[in-house]
Amino acid sequence: MSNSTFDWQKLRKDFIYEIKKYFRQTVAETRRPLSDVSLFDQTYASVAFLKAALAQNILAGWKEPVTDTITDKYHWRLLKVGLDGLAFWGDSIRIGDLLARKEMISSALDEVQKAIEEDYPLGLQVYRDENGSVFIVPDVDDLLKATVKSGSSLCEHLQEIANRQFKGEACWSLELSDRTRNTLKFGRLATSQPDKLTANSRLIAPYWDIKEKRDICPVCNLRPSGSSEKALRLKVCDICCGRRTNRAEDWTENLPTTIWIDEVADSNGRLALIVGQFELESWLTGEALNTIVSSDPQSHIWQEPKGGKKHNFDYQQLLDDIQNALNKKPENKRQFVSNTLLDGLVLKTSRGLRKGQNPPLLQPFYDLQVTDTDLGEDSTSGKKRIEESFLLALAMMRQNPSFARLRRVWETTQQFWQEALTDVPETQLPKVKGRLVIEATNPAEFRLQPFGNYDLVLGKTKLSVLESVCKRLLSRFFFPTLAIVPQSS
Repeated sequence: MSNSTFDWQKLRKDFIYEIKKYFRQTVAETRRPLSDVSLFDQTYASVAFLKAALAQNILAGWKEPVTDTITDKYHWRLLKVGLDGLAFWGDSIRIGDLLARKEMISSALDEVQKAIEEDYPLGLQVYRDENGSVFIVPDVDDLLKATVKSGSSLCEHLQEIANRQFKGEACWSLELSDRTRNTLKFGRLATSQPDKLTANSRLIAPYWDIKEKRDICPVCNLRPSGSSEKALRLKVCDICCGRRTNRAEDWTENLPTTIWIDEVADSNGRLALIVGQFELESWLTGEALNTIVSSDPQSHIWQEPKGGKKHNFDYQQLLDDIQNALNKKPENKRQFVSNTLLDGLVLKTSRGLRKGQNPPLLQPFYDLQVTDTDLGEDSTSGKKRIEESFLLALAMMRQNPSFARLRRVWETTQQFWQEALTDVPETQLPKVKGRLVIEATNPAEFRLQPFGNYDLVLGKTKLSVLESVCKRLLSRFFFPTLAIVPQSS
């Protein structure tokens, strides 16, 4: 008997958490050098494709999975939801504004992920960076036009998330790829240049329905300066002012950290902003993996799968054998001249053969390794057709650019930056152990704004202070951030 109050979303999150915890501890392949992908990476990729296939069967009807015709096999699509993140950050005039806008993008993408993975289980997020997320979704032409619970289309629903999170300052750039079975299209889509940042004029226009003349907000460059006392003093709009206030309020709950530039500057009030970036385009598109072989090419020895006997390996001989098979007469075309070529390099169960097919048959193996992959697209690119023998030899020798391996690449580099920030030695960036609290006996005379930051001038000394009703605020004395706390009655 079903329970309508059961929290399936919580069960899903807890289950994924447990799977991730254990599956990351082991590799998906025990043979070297193939053991570079964790079991979680491999499982995640498999689930992504399965989820898209199930959604397709529900939306478009049952599709037979077993077929020899490539065009009739299951395909999928890639949905990119994002914006030009660097341009969105670039509108900031202070570090605090930049971090606030960065958190907005992250929060908005979290909501998009929840919509596509849980609210309307269409696919799975397989990539995310500062410009957006990429999802594997079912092979449905008009997927973005599909109707959601509110009656609007999926496209409109996703844009509503952007409107709510960005307050009209930006719209999503939505891109749904063509149907494909080539996982490397994911890399091309993920690394593609995002569309130019655009605002929602319908939501911005009402802010200018005012009688008095105001300057434009220097943070968002869209709305007029606000009407509140604090917004007028800071010369920003009410929304951007509220974001600064929220950051200051959140900081009061974690006082040992800092969000103030003068607390991390040197004795001369200077600081440096270091920017680093990995160049991942050639990796995510699979091009770099073509330069990595799955065995030692210098030994000229290739061992049979599962620890079988060893064979002398000659690359030119491999090309010649493949070419001879391709040049056979029509009735025998695409058969290997010798079983040694396949038996020594590839397991019979890994040749793409169906039950009852002749093991020496080349066509299913060629389709599996070339026609149905990125190499199949490359074979007809450019003015000169790439030799089929070369493509198959490359497919057999290279480190396979599987979807799980591509995920491993970008996730590892992303994790590097997270660990680099948390591994800063305490001696270089110590936690603040104490902050000074100033209790005012006449706070009404100051007319201070809640969580507003001010300069406190004491003779020739100028200190930064933050107004708050929280009495736990502390201080340190090198360019300190103080707290003005109204005295309780």
